[in-house]
Amino acid sequence: MDTPVEKLRKILKAETERFEDRAVIGGMARFADTWVREATAAFGPEASAWVQAVADRLRAYSRLSSRSERVAALEEIFR
Repeated sequence: MDTPVEKLRKILKAETERFEDRAVIGGMARFADTWVREATAAFGPEASAWVQAVADRLRAYSRLSSRSERVAALEEIFR
């Protein structure tokens, strides 16, 4: 079973194929809620700031309209 970080990396990698917010059903914004649940369970409350920061970036990604903005956003999340 993948860790939340491994799962996120696979999803982000799949998203880099088209940058259409379709790597997961419902888009990155919807996946953000799943990410928070899984990452909090795996890493505990001490990681909540980091987990929430990733979730916020995933939600913001779904609101971006241009490919160049999405490319930059995914690069930031990967870092």
